[in-house]
Amino acid sequence: MKKLFAKMEWILLLITLAPSLLLYWFWEKIPQTIATHYNLYGEADDWNDKSVLLGLIPGMSILLYLILLLVPLIDPKKRIESMGGKYFALRVVVLSMISSISIIFLLSAVYPNLDFRAGLFPILSIFLILMGNYLQALKPNYFIGIRTPWALNDEKNWQLTHRLGGRVYMLGGLILLLASFFLGELGFYTVFLVGMLLIVFIPVIYSFWLFAFGKTAQ
Repeated sequence: MKKLFAKMEWILLLITLAPSLLLYWFWEKIPQTIATHYNLYGEADDWNDKSVLLGLIPGMSILLYLILLLVPLIDPKKRIESMGGKYFALRVVVLSMISSISIIFLLSAVYPNLDFRAGLFPILSIFLILMGNYLQALKPNYFIGIRTPWALNDEKNWQLTHRLGGRVYMLGGLILLLASFFLGELGFYTVFLVGMLLIVFIPVIYSFWLFAFGKTAQ
């Protein structure tokens, strides 16, 4: 099985390098000065020389690829390595997300009329939905997941926390995806802010509740 995933590593490398290849392809078309930051209304409020892309675009994807590649090797309990195909799929999801954002950012530099947010928000929403699915398959570890002290100390707490957390992520991602298409700017940002707070805090509070009331002992 390990040999199979080793042979499929080229898929992850292709996903990782896609933004860099696109940067090389579009380099001459990119304006010398590009927008590098946007405010809540989607208006550019900071600009830099396009040379920043030479470090930014390859750097984000390659750094994340290396981190995800090395995590199983430094996991003391080898729980992540034992996930096999599920961890490989998780790497595909995470690297696809960061590469997609890099590509959208790059295209918005080449085509200034392209709304960066129009692609960013659906990607983040879909990422939450997919992450919600994989959260439920995560085994206790020190690197990935909802790593509350109570979940790390109790495998049953971890399982229940990630079961609920996965569902919260998926529901939150679906709501945000719909909001990105049907709500205006103010409405979406309101839903996004409230949604992210709930997505982050509900699993943490639930994990503490399981610990405080001894629910995992039943």
